[in-house]
Amino acid sequence: MTTFEFSGHRLDLHRGRLQRGGHDVDLRAKSLSLLVYLLENAGRVIGKDELVNAVWPNIAVSDDSLTQCMKDIRKALGAEADGLIRTVLRRGYVIDEERVRRLEDRVATATGEGTAD
Repeated sequence: MTTFEFSGHRLDLHRGRLQRGGHDVDLRAKSLSLLVYLLENAGRVIGKDELVNAVWPNIAVSDDSLTQCMKDIRKALGAEADGLIRTVLRRGYVIDEERVRRLEDRVATATGEGTAD
């Protein structure tokens, strides 16, 4: 599974847990889904329609839902993450990929590394 590290935060996708300094950061499920989608697409401007389809598939939602989730994310991340997520006027949102590290869990190798004995 993937883990993202950014602006003093760590997001473990397997556990669905966002942390800062080893402490859990509360974030509603849809806001967390939105943050994950943005992180998975860091460096790319993502339009509102794409975000809505990714986070609320087959459900009609207002722009206010997306706006509220973005507010929740920015508030939860705090000052450490200022500038991490940028609003691109009339286009959408983008995460600064220079500030994001994507970590993949190591897979056990044929030599038995990573197995419990």
